[in-house]
Order: sequence, then structure tokens, then C-alpha cells
Amino acid sequence: MSRVSVIVPVYNAERYLGECIESLLSQTVSDIEIILVNDGSRDGSEAICREYAERDTRVKLLSKQNEGAGRARADGVRLASSPFICFIDSDDYVSADYCEALLEAQQRSDADLVECGYYVFEDSVKKEHCVFDSSLSLDGEGFKSEVILNTIIGGTEAVLLWNKLYKRELFYSLVSDYGVNVLEDYVINMQYYSGVSRYEYVARPLVFYRVVAGSLSRRFNPSLFEELKRIVGVKMQYMAGYGLDGEREMRIHSEWYIRYIEGYLSRGVGIKDFRPRLIEIISDEGVISAASAVDGKFARLVKDKNHKGVISYLKWQNFKSKVKSVLYRLKINIQKSRESNLK
Repeated sequence: MSRVSVIVPVYNAERYLGECIESLLSQTVSDIEIILVNDGSRDGSEAICREYAERDTRVKLLSKQNEGAGRARADGVRLASSPFICFIDSDDYVSADYCEALLEAQQRSDADLVECGYYVFEDSVKKEHCVFDSSLSLDGEGFKSEVILNTIIGGTEAVLLWNKLYKRELFYSLVSDYGVNVLEDYVINMQYYSGVSRYEYVARPLVFYRVVAGSLSRRFNPSLFEELKRIVGVKMQYMAGYGLDGEREMRIHSEWYIRYIEGYLSRGVGIKDFRPRLIEIISDEGVISAASAVDGKFARLVKDKNHKGVISYLKWQNFKSKVKSVLYRLKINIQKSRESNLK
């Protein structure tokens, strides 16, 4: 039996898929299972997957009609045969000791969950990110106060799937909702975290997360709000079950919710057909209630039902975001030019 199953949802990923699979086949731990779930790709992804599956018995391929990354992950979990599972996105890749480092950390305390640092990169620009400055071990209470409060409730740290090692049986027993193309990593981890009594953190970047322009996570989804409301309803029950629904925790949640709504609407404010829906969202009782609990200009405008003010504010935020993106692209181009001149 393999020690760990790595699940890779694949959709139109031919550009980077080979690099992802090669990084998994090159692991210092050889007894791994690589499950490629081709989610109805329309490019050459399936052919690439099939080639690797024929070349190496550790690679398993499931081809299916397109149903989204959440369903692809669920199908991958059902196929997994190892005691531990990981998830990797098809346009990312991992260090050679990714599996080994996570497995070694798990064995130190029989951890239910292991997490590691990662790099965020685009072309030659790379930034390291670690949640904690040093590796550590947390029991259930420490995990609740140090991880759940800052991720699930507060959102001060991104809730990710691809930098973690999970126990397969625990995952299978706890996770039933894989989300619908909205906060999928968040929804899955929220369920799994409820069963974590021992957590290990590896303060070293082991995953290379690639920023891809136009990826699903960066496109505007005009129908996101209804699914977000459903997730918030689940979150309220979750917080109550954990005893994390006091005044402080509810304020932290409200800050997360309003921050998410602001970011979402600032991306859609320039779409004329979305404007009526935008007004409906900022008029929603749940949004107004959350805005009333926090500070900030956007929250105040929503609370005061100043719709014109909200739209003007969002347009300004959208403009600043575009300027920031242009400057970032300029930085990347300058870096690429310097590297080219050095060759």
C-alpha cells in the first residue's frame, strides 16, 4: 500500500500539468499514489494524464465529464487507497521532499492535520509565505485558538487545501460538502477542522503556488453571493458548535464577511448588468447587520444604505486594484528583462 495519495483535479491544464506531475513522481518518498482526475478537459490534458498513467503504475487516471473542481476532488478521495491524502492544483508543483516532510511531521504526534509553508510565484517573481515563524505542534485547544480563529472565523490567513496532509479515513468521515466553485478550500477545511485534535506545522515552503491570470479563482462570478450566504449559515452553526460565537468572535466573523463582500463587489462594480444585483446585495439584511458590527468606510456606507456612496467607493477600489496590477506586471517585466540581459 502507498503511504500517501496525492489528488490532482485537472481541467484544461496542459500548459503546466507536466511540471506538476513530474514534481510528484520525483518525490523522495517513492511509495505514493498520484490520482489525476480529468474533469472534462477540452485541451490536451487528458492525453498528458494518460501518457503518465501508462508510464508509471503509481499514476491513476479518472476521466469524467466536467462538474467542477469540488466534485473532482470528491471523486479522487473515493479512489484514494493510502492512509493519508494531499491535494495539489494542476498548475502548481511541489518540492522533492513535500510528501516526506509532511509524513515525518505527522508521525511526530500522530497528527490529524499537517500544514506547511509555500511560495507564491509568477514568472521569476517569488514570495515565501509561512503562517508561523517556526515549526510547531498544537493540541485541539491550541488549534482552535491559533488556527481556526485566524482562518475559518477571521480569514486573516488563507484557508488552503494544497499545503496540507489529511488522514483519509477522518477526511472521508467528516467532509461531505465540497462546495460549488465558491470558497471550496474553505468549505472543505471547515468540516475537517472539526475533527482535528493534534496539528503539526512545517515552517518551510514546500509548495510552489503559481499565479495564473484568468484562472477560475480570479474570475468574477456574478452568482457567488447566494452560495456565500449558504456558507455563512453553515459557519454560524460551526461557530456555535465550537463555542466560538461570543461577541468578540462574531465581530471577527463580521469583519471577514464584510471584507469578502467588499472585495467581491469591487471586482463587479464595473459590469453594468451586475449593478442591480450589487444594490440587492448591499441591501441584504445579513450584510447590513455585519456592516453595523465593524468599522471602515465601506461598512459605514452599507450601514447607512448610501448606495451611491457605496458604488463610488467600490469604483475607486476597483481603480486602485487595476493600478496595483499594472505595477505588479511592470515589476515582473523588469525582472524578466534583467534576467534576459544577464544571459
